Amino acid sequence: MAKIEKHEALDHIDDIIAQADAVMVARGDLGVEIVPELVPRWQKQIIRKTVAVGKEVITATQMLESMITNPVPTRAEASDVANAVWDGTSAVMLSGETASGTYPVQAVTTMSRIVVAAEEDRPEGYAPWGGDTRRVGECRAGSSPAVSQAIAEAACELAADLGAAAIVTPTQTGATARQVARFHPGIHVLAATPSREVWRHLALTHGVTPALVHEAEDTDATIGLAVEAGVAHGVAMPGDLLVVTCGASVNAPGTTNLIKVERV
Repeated sequence: MAKIEKHEALDHIDDIIAQADAVMVARGDLGVEIVPELVPRWQKQIIRKTVAVGKEVITATQMLESMITNPVPTRAEASDVANAVWDGTSAVMLSGETASGTYPVQAVTTMSRIVVAAEEDRPEGYAPWGGDTRRVGECRAGSSPAVSQAIAEAACELAADLGAAAIVTPTQTGATARQVARFHPGIHVLAATPSREVWRHLALTHGVTPALVHEAEDTDATIGLAVEAGVAHGVAMPGDLLVVTCGASVNAPGTTNLIKVERV
């Protein structure tokens, strides 16, 4: 994970994001390196750039700083956490509030409540990146990543057109789920995977509900297990429409090339 805290890092932010597995916006240290009024701008830009390439980004430092000594946050801190969620951050992080604060449990509980409220009630007309949540990354024709990117975008558009309850992505590596999540479709994205490691990693991906499933013998069984997981995790109910992505080659990473609409 690349921790962005130096002015030099901002000069090479695209290269750093390309090499990193994930990025942390360390606002406290970064605020020492650059003038305070530029920190919000860079926070938003780093979040946008990282999510655009399907990677995770953590927003950290002084999010609920007053809760080191007080049982409730300031209203400005609550707004800060919510705005990070609306910007598209994958996670928000506490540090001193839980490491040395007087109210660590209250800090975690408070942050959780703010995040849940922000996710459930996004401001009308507000979307990350100025409302343009699609085509945020380049899709290069002729390369295998372009196939999964195109499938992910098509799944989001199809789900929006049909009013689907969720997008379900059986995945071996988590890549397809991350590609779908970067478009912020506004509905649940359920990632069904037989890999416990991938299942843990996807817990950090914004908007994705990871589900651990058994390996299946064929495509239909894979889709069936994924749909069952969607119901079990509460992202779909009987009668709902689901948009499912899958690969013709079962249990082979990097082969997502199918989209199917399923009614629960």
